[in-house]
Amino acid sequence: MHITRPKLKPIMATVLLIVLIIFTLSGLTQKFLREVGLKHLHQHNQEYLQSSLNQSLATFAVLSGIKVGLAVIEGSELGVGFGIEVGDAVQSTYDYVDVAWRTVLSASAILMGTRFLLHASQLLESWFLSATLILALLARLLFLTVPKWQRLLRTLRDLTVFSAILTVALYLILPLSVWGGSRLSNAITAPALEEADADLTTIRGELFPDSGEGRSGIIGILQGARDKLSQIMEFIIAKTRNLSLLVLKIIAGYLFDTIIFPLTLFLLFFHLTRIVAKYVFDIQRQKSFHDDLEILIAKYIRPEKHGP
Repeated sequence: MHITRPKLKPIMATVLLIVLIIFTLSGLTQKFLREVGLKHLHQHNQEYLQSSLNQSLATFAVLSGIKVGLAVIEGSELGVGFGIEVGDAVQSTYDYVDVAWRTVLSASAILMGTRFLLHASQLLESWFLSATLILALLARLLFLTVPKWQRLLRTLRDLTVFSAILTVALYLILPLSVWGGSRLSNAITAPALEEADADLTTIRGELFPDSGEGRSGIIGILQGARDKLSQIMEFIIAKTRNLSLLVLKIIAGYLFDTIIFPLTLFLLFFHLTRIVAKYVFDIQRQKSFHDDLEILIAKYIRPEKHGP
């Protein structure tokens, strides 16, 4: 039996889909994709997220020390009738340190959640790929066997495109967004955050030194100068002027690292994937319409045979 080229192409596509489904269900496709680059990509993302999480926890510890110290000062009294003034002197500093503390805490939670999300995506990748291939196979078989069922065929094609976009999101878009965010972070925010952490640690040591260093810092002023409110306020202003700038730098840095950079890249990649999928789907739909039209013409319009 001779198979023409127009018939051979759909048969080869169907056989290829069956082979890919078998390989995917057996784990061979996943293993191949990991070897060609996904393994290195996932490893880089995990290392970046772990490093960022460690840095955020270190910053959180420093901010917690400053916050606790300011809370103690806020409740201290300086002589008779001066308790309110001391609280007012540190209230504004405590407020923006508290905002930075909450931001870094949220950033740590987002980094941990991103690690869980990447791990979950790795578990779901092969299942979504299998579902996409199976839907594509069903659509192909339906087109070859019952081409008249156009409504069901369009539904299967829409489901195939939707599943394909989700599969690409799990395999590429999500990890590439984290990878791109890490590159932008290393180039833009990481140097600023490292410098801010070092300066923040220094300021914490100046504000609240260890007990073995004697009566220095703001606690020492409270203990040794109970009748000098102006000295405390001058000390706070001198030390927290740089602290406010560092706090703003930390807040902006972690917002960009954990939300703005990865989310922007994810939306960009996802939008590009939708455009490509729509373009491919429109081409396939136009081709299917052309094939259906040829079948209809061949069925109802036949050339007349003329005798000799």
